[in-house]
Amino acid sequence: MVAGYISKEEFADACALLEKHLQNPFSKEQQLDICRSMDINKDGLVDLNEFLETFRLVDMEPHDADDAEDSSPG
Repeated sequence: MVAGYISKEEFADACALLEKHLQNPFSKEQQLDICRSMDINKDGLVDLNEFLETFRLVDMEPHDADDAEDSSPG
């Protein structure tokens, strides 16, 4: 374990905890794909900035039309 980073093993452990509450748990390959996607500099670890950037990028994706209609003023 390296302080300030999330290793693939630690990410897999976190996913295992989440799986207890999910109806459709992630496969091990899906877990690795997600972790690899977050590892922007490809050093095998996910630091806090990479972790936060991943969620910022996901939040920037367009939402479907129903969400846009619900949030419109008026």
